[in-house]
Amino acid sequence: AFGASRQFFSLASDCASKRHHSGNGGALDQIGKDYDREWAANEATWKPLKNYSGLCAALGLKSLLEAYGYLCVATLFGDNSSAWAFWAVQVIFVCLNTLLVRFLCDPVEPWQVVLVAVGPLSCAVAATTPWRCLDRALVPLCYLCHFASSFWEGCDLFQDDRDKAQDSQAADEFEDLDGDSTRASRMSGIEMAPSLSVRKTESARTRVLVESLLRSGLVVMRTLWFLSVVWAVVVAATDGFKNSTAPASFLSSLSGPPVADFTYLPTYWSPFFRPHTLTCPRGQIFLADQFRIFQFNSTKGEADPYPCDVPRVISDISSACDASGCWPVVLLRGDAPEVWDCKHGKAYPLLQAPEPAQWLAEQGEGHMFVAHRGRVVRYQWS
Repeated sequence: AFGASRQFFSLASDCASKRHHSGNGGALDQIGKDYDREWAANEATWKPLKNYSGLCAALGLKSLLEAYGYLCVATLFGDNSSAWAFWAVQVIFVCLNTLLVRFLCDPVEPWQVVLVAVGPLSCAVAATTPWRCLDRALVPLCYLCHFASSFWEGCDLFQDDRDKAQDSQAADEFEDLDGDSTRASRMSGIEMAPSLSVRKTESARTRVLVESLLRSGLVVMRTLWFLSVVWAVVVAATDGFKNSTAPASFLSSLSGPPVADFTYLPTYWSPFFRPHTLTCPRGQIFLADQFRIFQFNSTKGEADPYPCDVPRVISDISSACDASGCWPVVLLRGDAPEVWDCKHGKAYPLLQAPEPAQWLAEQGEGHMFVAHRGRVVRYQWS
């Protein structure tokens, strides 16, 4: 009897132990699931920022590419007049902006691609054509395309009904599981925080903040584009947008600016010789740095010193000719503009022009043109 009772208590103890371990294992599994749900809920709070960050980056990069494209319009065409590089850069920027449109709107409609391309290309055509009537139509069209694009560019920055439905469904799932999580947590002695209502409040607050910032930015951008459209229309209506730098012929601009007939002359002078001005009277070539004058020897390809004792720093040189030959005429640098005649070794002041002079050019006998701070003055020997 004693042995039977010991065996009975042993079996009862083993069953109690198995139930104890089974209960602890179920509670731990439930706590792990609670933490997984808590992590997913916290991650859902940042879901608006995750959805908007990529779209905002695409919108900012698109605006940056458009700005660089218009900078190239002013740089490549205004200073260098390189028509081929000008159009190549415009095509590249338009293609890149078209690719970025896929990040801003999905699916991409053909009219959206056209709207993105028309703005920069119309500006490029206006910059390369000399017709004022075309400029007065294309420049406002450029601003109008950007103003219209600013409305559909922000259409995908805000979640549609499907995303909101998915968020609502996910919230309902968390709400259904919140009771079980709370009960399991209380059984294990661990308090899960924050609750579902707190998480939903934080998520809604984050969503409202992000949407408010984006909407404010879009309103500012659209306002600026609208003011630009109004300005362009007003200027076009008042006979503005005269492109004086455009070439007379668009097709001829593709081959570069016109160049007169020229002949290459090989030079063999020292690399330390840095002439900054020259003049070519009757087949002769006179060069000058800041202190001396040289005559180019086309046979040897060298610059030989020319006998002319210039008293001051040389700003520019020209030439004068008579029946016996040609000689340099030097514009001296200084507050009081003077011209040095190398043949006679004498300085002649430039009258009625107190400003310093930068450039000098002879025309015929007794006439001279001098540039004073952007103004060209014609002189005559007295």
